[in-house]
Amino acid sequence: MPLDPAKIKARRERLGLSQREAAERAGMPQPHWARLESGGRPDPQLSTAEAVSKALKCALPRLLA
Repeated sequence: MPLDPAKIKARRERLGLSQREAAERAGMPQPHWARLESGGRPDPQLSTAEAVSKALKCALPRLLA
């Protein structure tokens, strides 16, 4: 499930969340979130992608590349 790092970062910033806060919402370590935003994990598992969309309060398709 290819996520767009720029869309993840933009949505997080729009919500006023730090990477740490967003990662906590998604139930993952902050370094893992940072890799998603930097493109270091371009194709995470579906469960991770769903956790990111839930943490950012948006539909998953809005975060896809």
